[in-house]
Amino acid sequence: MLVIHQVKEEWETRDAKLAPYSQYVTKLSQNFEKISFDHVPREDNRMADALATLAVMFDLNLEFELHPIQITKRDVPAYCMNVGNDNKPWYFDIKQYIKCREYSYEASENDKRTIRRLVMNFFLSG
Repeated sequence: MLVIHQVKEEWETRDAKLAPYSQYVTKLSQNFEKISFDHVPREDNRMADALATLAVMFDLNLEFELHPIQITKRDVPAYCMNVGNDNKPWYFDIKQYIKCREYSYEASENDKRTIRRLVMNFFLSG
């Protein structure tokens, strides 16, 4: 909402980091006969946020053909998916440590430190 009010020149852009964006949108909007802005609540904007994050992670060479990214929506959150080929859920090692104070035999020292740090955020219920 802040940016929309700033671009519509209803509010002043005081943040020096936002000023160039406001000026650029104002310049681009002159290319349209009619333009409108809609506020999208943060919880409804996760995909756009994720794509924006991805966009700044890569340097694109525009001399080459860009292939589209295929995105598939999962039926369950990513943290519910199994990781690896052992068919154990992501939380298996954390739960095992809480229950038995044991690590898996292949756990490295770094893995053990990570598990000890993570278990502080969990407890067994039931």
